[in-house]
Amino acid sequence: MPDLTLLAAAVAVFALAATAQAVSGFGGAMLAIPLLLLLGVDPATAVAAATGVSLLMSARAWHRERDHVEVQTTRRLVVAGLLGMPLGLLALLVLDEGVLARGIGVLILVTVALTAFRVRLPASRSAHWAAGGLSGALLTSTGMNGPPLVLALTGTQLSARRIRATLQAVFAVQDVVAVGLFVVAGVLGLDALLLVVAGALGVPLGWAVGDRVFHRLSETTFRRIVLVGLVAVALAAFTQGA
Repeated sequence: MPDLTLLAAAVAVFALAATAQAVSGFGGAMLAIPLLLLLGVDPATAVAAATGVSLLMSARAWHRERDHVEVQTTRRLVVAGLLGMPLGLLALLVLDEGVLARGIGVLILVTVALTAFRVRLPASRSAHWAAGGLSGALLTSTGMNGPPLVLALTGTQLSARRIRATLQAVFAVQDVVAVGLFVVAGVLGLDALLLVVAGALGVPLGWAVGDRVFHRLSETTFRRIVLVGLVAVALAAFTQGA
């Protein structure tokens, strides 16, 4: 069972994650999971806890931004994601903890590179199906389904606000299914649930700060800050997996 020091640190971790997600629309789990690994949480518990907190965070944001959600795109990405989730869960259950930690680090670094060079997927249904399926597999294996979804949505003509709202809708629905799978597989145990409670305490403050930043700070400036932070936590994940 996590001690009080770990739970207090988790509150801060998830507050920081919520700030990042409120500004950019994604990145919460990408910050939270490596930091939880640094705190000594095992990868499976970190993934399950981060997914539970993501559900709380995304569902609230989806409700607030529901008028800006692109409904057809959301449905397509969600259904595709459901197809990929069983494969990701299998990977989470059978792969070594060190392999998972290094895989998380690689995924973050690849995402940073793609974001820095502004790589975009073509705005097509096939691209959305591919991105959605990959996001589902990544969610149940690493807790990080954002990268392929962001690449797919930024290739469209949607505004930043509609992209952020659509991402939260997809995250929320995918997270519900993933949490259910984690419960069935025995991954979402007491330790993960306590971390989710810690996250529930940190998210409101972090999201409030991030929402202010979203409307006031230059998106380019914050993007650079997030990218630097992601590189740091990715390297930390490699260290944990060594």
